[in-house]
Amino acid sequence: MVVRFGPADVGRRVTLRRRLLDADPGGPTLGDVVGVLERWSGGSVALRRRTGEVVEVPLLTVVAGRVVAPELSADEVDRRADDTWRARDRDTLGEWQLRAHGGVTHRPNSALAVGDPGMSVIETAGAVRDWYTARGLPANVMTSLPSSTADAYRAMGWREDSRTLVMSAALADVVDRCAVRPEVAIDVDPEPPEDWARVLSRLADPGVAPLYRELLTGTPASTFVTVRDDNGAPLAVARGAISEGWLNVTNVEVVESARGRRLAVALIDAVVHWALEERATHAFLQMWPDNEPAMRLYTRLGFTPHHEYAYFVDPDPPRT
Repeated sequence: MVVRFGPADVGRRVTLRRRLLDADPGGPTLGDVVGVLERWSGGSVALRRRTGEVVEVPLLTVVAGRVVAPELSADEVDRRADDTWRARDRDTLGEWQLRAHGGVTHRPNSALAVGDPGMSVIETAGAVRDWYTARGLPANVMTSLPSSTADAYRAMGWREDSRTLVMSAALADVVDRCAVRPEVAIDVDPEPPEDWARVLSRLADPGVAPLYRELLTGTPASTFVTVRDDNGAPLAVARGAISEGWLNVTNVEVVESARGRRLAVALIDAVVHWALEERATHAFLQMWPDNEPAMRLYTRLGFTPHHEYAYFVDPDPPRT
């Protein structure tokens, strides 16, 4: 256990584990405190809990601690994700974002249900259906779970599809946990190299590659990290993109023959160091909830579950 915060973190939200000096015999000997760090002085720290209570903790009793990612809402994180995976065709429906990108990947071809669409649920569903039908795409709505929007679209019979887990972390915490990483050759580029097509299958498909490359390069603050073998061939890749101080980690892929060598840790470490140089403070990523190897990796690197979202697809799209 390691203490990963200090006096410079006054004003930030932290979690710490401490020895309980007045523990009952046979009872727990350790306890956790979460709150805003108000003071670090005189051999103790003071944390203010959400209730307003200030807890004074002697430093000698602190055995572990770290900065906690800010409590951004699911909507705020989803907005940042939208900003780092930009569809070429966009419109608004009240505060909702209507997005289309030629049908390439689900997220930029869905309505982002954040905020007030400015009309009733039935009217909104009709407007979403019309917009996507005009573009030859299935109408679908992306919304966080649980939410009133998800409940409403379920009630209308729209089919839930592709549930996704969002995880978040403080970059400083991830850096510490990436300290033990394989020593490999890493390239960091402002655009994805052409040979990324050897790792990312969509870039090898001539019918999809131009649109997919647009998604990869559409965010100004982005970077592309590649691990290569001794002959210069790509073994693993990852992309990072920043919106409002938050790093979105995407496209983490390792070729099958190189798996089990902890190359993903080297990728994440390089992306996070780039983000710190760009003055980012936190990170998030999206993954399938049932991807157990990825869950184990990201948990070890300090990521914790933030929220889930899903797509609700029109069950009876109009025929054209």
